[in-house]
Amino acid sequence: MITFLKIAVVVMGILIVAGVVLLAIMMYGKLNNSEDSVQVIQPEIPINIETQQPSETIRSIELPSGSKVESIASEEGKVILLISNDKGEQRLLFIDIESSNVIKNLPIHGG
Repeated sequence: MITFLKIAVVVMGILIVAGVVLLAIMMYGKLNNSEDSVQVIQPEIPINIETQQPSETIRSIELPSGSKVESIASEEGKVILLISNDKGEQRLLFIDIESSNVIKNLPIHGG
């Protein structure tokens, strides 16, 4: 009976050590591959940015084909979206957070 307990203790000790080593290896791998494991989720925010007028309440944002949100900023109750398309055109869309109204739809022209 005592030899059985000794074998059981040794086997459990080996399993604990193996588990800790495996956990350390997995943590090291996650830290080194943090850029690969991050998924960028492009939310579907179905207004037509071409025709959206100021003071219209938006329910969703519909980006034209080839357009994407380059950056988002928030300031004093407003959300500001920088939107660009595959032609290189850009625009700023100012949205009031509380009312969901478009405050300004500002095309950006290069010079």
